[in-house]
Amino acid sequence: MVDLFVVAVFSIIAGAVVGLVPGLTPLLGLILVMPWLANYSVTEIITFWVCFLSVSQYYGSVGALLLKVPGETSSLPVLVSSKDLKLAKSISRAYTLTAFSSYVASLVGITILAFLIYALHDSWYALF
Repeated sequence: MVDLFVVAVFSIIAGAVVGLVPGLTPLLGLILVMPWLANYSVTEIITFWVCFLSVSQYYGSVGALLLKVPGETSSLPVLVSSKDLKLAKSISRAYTLTAFSSYVASLVGITILAFLIYALHDSWYALF
């Protein structure tokens, strides 16, 4: 259990760094950290992947709001809508909406992944 916590913390830090660097997509970030994932178990890799993508998606939108440079494709709508933001209150509201939508999208993705893992668990072991 401690191993999964360490993997989650590492993936959150890596996802934040990848999300904040303009032009660095999450796929490229996963490729960059692949050497450190070589000795992880499947459960640890899935934990890393889910945490990493959730965090990098949020921080990629924050980077698009601050620097006006999209870090990933999901940041493009934020970049387009941020051109009209002039007041501090509207920028604050954009951060709030970005955080909430990233949270909801992450929960939906994790839920779908959990159901798929549960549904395919028996058939996966039957193949191997």
